[in-house]
Amino acid sequence: MSDKSVTILNSEYPPYSVGGAGMLVGELSKFLSKKIEVEVRYIGDRNFNKGKLKVNSYANNIKGKYQDDIDGILDMSGNMADKKAKIVHNFTWYTSYAAFLMKRLHKIPLISTPTSLEPLRPWKEYTLGAKGYKISKYFEKLALLNSDHIVAQSNAMKKDIQKYYHINEDKISLIPPGVNSSIYTKKSSKKVLKRLNINKDYILFVGRISFQKGIDCLLDAFDRVDKNVNLVCCFGRYDDKE
Repeated sequence: MSDKSVTILNSEYPPYSVGGAGMLVGELSKFLSKKIEVEVRYIGDRNFNKGKLKVNSYANNIKGKYQDDIDGILDMSGNMADKKAKIVHNFTWYTSYAAFLMKRLHKIPLISTPTSLEPLRPWKEYTLGAKGYKISKYFEKLALLNSDHIVAQSNAMKKDIQKYYHINEDKISLIPPGVNSSIYTKKSSKKVLKRLNINKDYILFVGRISFQKGIDCLLDAFDRVDKNVNLVCCFGRYDDKE
């Protein structure tokens, strides 16, 4: 890769995305590749090249109870970190150990953009097991403490990074995630509302079914909302069947 290049690590890449991190990396890599060479390394099975953008997948050896499969994570991380790069930009804890290895093995700068923080997700100990939760917290901490710079996507995230990892403010930049305005635009048509029989004011929830999203709080609070208001929920996949 040329000097003007970056290697991005993430757990997913469109169209196989579970959460926002996949969409964020998909859009960011596409727009960055208009300026510089971009390589994305992610956990999956789809590779492709398009102009200055290269997307390379790595075997998903952490299927099932992946948080408990330390051998699978280590194997995937070693393979992902093996190839050299100029700079590595990591987004999730799943690839945090690979990012740490790349920094140490290839002596390159490491940038981290956490899309959530593991210490603020205590329900994972219940949904994924105590062992898995300890692993995810350890790898995230390892990457963040060894990062040359960290991107926080909100003021709240910046404060949490400082609170839980005691990282100096001068190592953190605040850069809110961008929005592709050619896709996400305000529409005046009400065809969808009519088709779904939504004929009143409504509160809209969009997201996967997860403790993290606070759906239980939303449902409890909705009992106090005016009865002339609908609650419209657009659910993605669930974290666990329960």
